[in-house]
This record gives sequence, structure tokens and C-alpha cells, in this order.
Amino acid sequence: MERGINAIHGDATQEDTLKKAHINKAKGFVTSLPADAANVFTVLTARQMNEKLYIVSRAIESRTQEKLKKAGANNTISPNEIGGTRMAAVMLRPTVISFLDIITRAGEVVLDLEDVLIGEKSELAGINL
Repeated sequence: MERGINAIHGDATQEDTLKKAHINKAKGFVTSLPADAANVFTVLTARQMNEKLYIVSRAIESRTQEKLKKAGANNTISPNEIGGTRMAAVMLRPTVISFLDIITRAGEVVLDLEDVLIGEKSELAGINL
């Protein structure tokens, strides 16, 4: 906020804070609180306030992922699971992982893969790459 970045200071588990953030107008919402119960509660509250919202939530425990989805999350991310999978991949296939790291970085620039939607009326529709 001191650097001019739009932000709201508050507790995301509270409906008033989500109202201040205009959750009713938002298209997307990410919750990454440090406790699964807080993320479930926040997802449930946000979903009730905006049925069209795309919600991604952090899940610490793997069994929480299903609860988050039942509460209204569209997707869940488990940093512990991702980290563990990455560590195992580096251990089992270090050369492959090193290669993938190299091809997705160009100096200081990280290269991202993107989805591009081609409309039905586009001159690119139906053309194979």
C-alpha cells in the first residue's frame, strides 16, 4: 500500500474484508492462508458471495483438497505435494529436470507456456501447427 499497490489490510475469513475487496465483482480469487480450516472457510464464504468466481486455494493436507472443492474451490494447489514431487524428480531424473529448467529460462527471463484461444471465425481456425 505504501508503494501505491492496491491492497486491503484485513482478515480474508471475514465477509466484511471480502466486501471491501469487491469480491462480488471479482473474476478470480486465490486463498493461501497457512491453515487448511481457514482456507476452507474463506472459500465457502467467497463462493457464497460470488457464484461465478474462479477460486484457487492452497491445501496443506492432501485430504483437504476434496473439502475445498466441496466448499466451492475450482482448483487446489498443494505446495508440499508440488515440492515433494519436484524433489523426487530432481533425485530420479536430474538431467531431464536440468534440461527443462534451462529451456524455460533465458537469462533473467522465465519463459512461460500459454494457452491461446482461437475463435471460430479466426483465419487461424482449423490450421494445424
